[in-house]
Amino acid sequence: MTNHGVGPIDTRIGLEAAADFADIFDVKHGRHPSPSGGRLVAGGLHFSGSQAAELALLSVVPMPDHAVDGVLSWKVTLPAQGSWQVELTLRVGTVSPDDELCPPPASTRAGGPDVGSLARPRITWSDVRFEPLIEGSIADLDSLLVREGEDRYFAAGTPWLLTLFGRDSLWSAMMTLPLGVEVAGETLRLLARNQGVRHDAGTEEAPGKIRHEVRHGPQVDRSDLPPRSFGTIDATPVFVTALERAWRWGLDQRSVQALLPHAERASAWMRDDGDPDGAGFLRYAAVGDHRLANQGWKDSEHGICFADGTLVAAPIARCEVQGYAYRAAMGGAAMVDAHARPGGAEWRDWASRLRDRFQSEFWVEDDAGGFPALALDGAGRQVDAVTSNVAHLLSTGILEPWQEERIAARSHRPTGTLAGACAGSAAAHHASTHCPTTAGRCGRTTPPSRSTDSPAWAPAARPATCSTA
Repeated sequence: MTNHGVGPIDTRIGLEAAADFADIFDVKHGRHPSPSGGRLVAGGLHFSGSQAAELALLSVVPMPDHAVDGVLSWKVTLPAQGSWQVELTLRVGTVSPDDELCPPPASTRAGGPDVGSLARPRITWSDVRFEPLIEGSIADLDSLLVREGEDRYFAAGTPWLLTLFGRDSLWSAMMTLPLGVEVAGETLRLLARNQGVRHDAGTEEAPGKIRHEVRHGPQVDRSDLPPRSFGTIDATPVFVTALERAWRWGLDQRSVQALLPHAERASAWMRDDGDPDGAGFLRYAAVGDHRLANQGWKDSEHGICFADGTLVAAPIARCEVQGYAYRAAMGGAAMVDAHARPGGAEWRDWASRLRDRFQSEFWVEDDAGGFPALALDGAGRQVDAVTSNVAHLLSTGILEPWQEERIAARSHRPTGTLAGACAGSAAAHHASTHCPTTAGRCGRTTPPSRSTDSPAWAPAARPATCSTA
């Protein structure tokens, strides 16, 4: 505080501090425990939560000369043009056996100095707005980096989703490959260690399936959410594609060799449990408590519906998931061939049959040139809503070139017949509205040369010169 007057001022400055230790999901739903004013200790205010291990310390410099029920106050004399300040530092953690503050475990902290950061590209661009855009995007991504043990991943989002999500963490890792392969490799290893090994109806685990999300804290203790869930239809094929892309961008051979068996088990899940009734498509039908009605990136209860708003009956085969599966099978075949492992021909054949079925059953003709159905419902009917989901198909290889051209043209019409603001970014990056952020694709414009029969995947060249710092 500064006195801008011509004479001295005698005043008392007060600060009220309280803590309720509310879980972030309680905050989200408007549930607030009664706050505590804390206890004055040497150096500041000490707060304790309802759980014995919850602890926070508000360091205060200088200490107040008076404190009652969480209200701190200082008697201050400010001469003309004089200033006064108080410095507050909040630390949270758990109680050690010695009743001292311990920081949260590394897996609960995002963006901390022990997590590291992404490479910073140096950019020359005629538009002065581009460099701060890239810098801001990378800084946002850094803030979402979480370390769990030796491995890092991008949390799905903050504040509600600051945890590991198979799909979202993999997408973000793939989109940042031009800034380095390390986070992608670590995310793949972390998910591989937690890959499904058995059938569990409660968590929807199945052999080879990639985990959807991990939860901890009060929402798990109160049984609001399960600690782990495999309720996703798309994380498993995306895992295979993420490994393929990381391999092409230069992930070390030892890591690739160790992850290939996990990719093979993930591919087997697509063929077996991903298509439980033999309909020929990856489908889901969520039944039971704490399960998402829709198990793709658009996962709200009303996210998948016909053009007239009618909800789609399960089991549901979404268009973009078939594209993910096709791309995963083709990329996986290329990887096993390159590493002299069996199965490449089998997976190319599986992908070819999936593509033929998709072409036969998903394409909808209309006056604008046609489009892929959003999904097939439980009876095999085409879901005729035109949404941004179809843009996810553009780089998977499951469409014919003329079909890709029609989707691209439809997405750029002024009237906007692809619903959802993410259509353009989805077409370019396989992104979704649930991705935490996006970073410009700078760095190498062509990855290491390796033979492949999978669809084109290299980042498009940009009219800028980039180098990775």
